[in-house]
Amino acid sequence: MTIQLTTSFNPGDADPEHTYTHMKITGFNADLSNNIITLTVRHGYYNEDVWVDGLHIRGKTIQSFSVEGDDYLGLVSKLTTNEGVLIYGEVARESYQWLLDKEHFAGELV
Repeated sequence: MTIQLTTSFNPGDADPEHTYTHMKITGFNADLSNNIITLTVRHGYYNEDVWVDGLHIRGKTIQSFSVEGDDYLGLVSKLTTNEGVLIYGEVARESYQWLLDKEHFAGELV
């Protein structure tokens, strides 16, 4: 699961042969004592059907976002069934959707 970006990221001289067309969540850290989820995302592209990480350009191709407060409570409430069991596919989908809803990225979930 990734986000296909509406506008591709051009890394310029750092990686002149590639344009980064997608981003994906590469880290998910839940700080349950403080009610914060940190999502780490990375830009990249697909070479045929194989994901390729973009070069590490600090603050550009790898970024972190904190889900907290009402957003945290809303996300967590969507991720549990009546029995309280996490549904991990839903964790990914809802996390990507949060990034889109908060306009951290513009694109389509693919």
